[in-house]
Amino acid sequence: MVIKRIDLIILSFSLILAILLGVLISFFGVLSLPIILALAFFVLFVFLIFKNPFWGILLIAFFIPFERLGSLEISAMTLRISQILGAITILSWFLKMLVEKNVRFKSNPIFIPLIIFLIINVVSFTQAVNLSRAVTVFLFTAFTILIGITVTNLVDSKDKLEKLIKVILLITLLVTIFGIFQFAGDLIGLPTSITGLREMYTMKVFGFPRIQSTFLEPLYLANYLLLPICLVLAFLLARKSYLKWYWLIIILSFSLINFILALSRAAYLALGFCLILIFIFYLKNIFSLKNILIFLAVLLIVYFVFMRVFGLTQDFNLAVSKFSTQAISLFTGASYTDRAETFSQAYSAFREHPWLGIGTGNFGPYVAHYPLIQPETGWLIVNNEFLEILAETGIFGLLSFLFVLGILFFRSIKAIQKAQDAYLKTVMFALFVTFLGVIIQYQTFSILYIMHIWFLIGLLVAVQNLILKTKEMLK
Repeated sequence: MVIKRIDLIILSFSLILAILLGVLISFFGVLSLPIILALAFFVLFVFLIFKNPFWGILLIAFFIPFERLGSLEISAMTLRISQILGAITILSWFLKMLVEKNVRFKSNPIFIPLIIFLIINVVSFTQAVNLSRAVTVFLFTAFTILIGITVTNLVDSKDKLEKLIKVILLITLLVTIFGIFQFAGDLIGLPTSITGLREMYTMKVFGFPRIQSTFLEPLYLANYLLLPICLVLAFLLARKSYLKWYWLIIILSFSLINFILALSRAAYLALGFCLILIFIFYLKNIFSLKNILIFLAVLLIVYFVFMRVFGLTQDFNLAVSKFSTQAISLFTGASYTDRAETFSQAYSAFREHPWLGIGTGNFGPYVAHYPLIQPETGWLIVNNEFLEILAETGIFGLLSFLFVLGILFFRSIKAIQKAQDAYLKTVMFALFVTFLGVIIQYQTFSILYIMHIWFLIGLLVAVQNLILKTKEMLK
């Protein structure tokens, strides 16, 4: 009876979408072919997700990088494939529990602290002058947090985790291949309609392209790549053939090339910190002949591709010089000046409203003196997540958020110490190191509702649960 009910739901959704396809064919004819194909895939995705919500997690992981390319602008909002799939996955997961009359949630020690954090955000509405902005930011934040909670509940076995990791590495490979094309394409003069680069990141601005691949910003691309880089390094150094070594070399090489070309200085610092932790953790395994040869191969690939794409510039030496200067100039330039100013403004906002802040999402309106409509350049952000939380939700908001991070930190260490399964221990360590890297990079940007970060947090808790659950079963 359970299967029949689920199939009925799936069939109903499929019929509705099939009718929509027919309407599109009738009204738009040949011009609607891309829309028809997109909806046809959407019907398939809905079917798979409602049959098994874990398919939704795999599809979200695949489409998360498509922040800009593949997104749809609706009024002042950007609708992304991963968001749609996330909403469907959450719905299918809840419906499945209700239909099967088995409403159970996996252990999640940050659930209550997150609820407290969200409640404080709601209470901060009382301080918000721009209430609509506060509500919008809150809803996006709550949604991405719910995505993380869904990941924790649906990644409940080692087999599912292995499939998910493979999907993450697969999409990383595709995204990084496109990133290299984007860099080379802009150098040889291809239009942005083909390369997908935003005008502000073309070589006309910097003298060289600053790639973003499928992401909205280069720093988001670099932030995302922390996970696959740490995963691949951990797999290579753990002395276990979790994937074919040559695929790991290719993914690591392409990821590092994209990471460098994204030119995010804070991301460089974050990765440097991650590499130090990985080096210390796997110190005994690093200096084997196999690993030395692998890392030499990666360095040669990165060097060769890097030099070849820069070789497409008219003045190779000048381009490399400008790139190097931009990469190491941590405390100079417009970027540093802008951040210093927003840090000061955030502190001033906190001093005016120390307990509950100026209201969720209200830093931008605050520094713009609360105009009736959003400026054309968009609302300013603090560019430091912790300062932004402090300014917008006050001491209570920041303390509740730090409590969440503290639980994740100490529970991760516990899971790494107790892990007896080699694969789970390797993945757990890579996720933990990535999590710390994200916190470091969060010192220079401040969007809390980034889906891939909450996906990472949800996966972090899921692997913690798998390890600690296995430990308890072995007692």
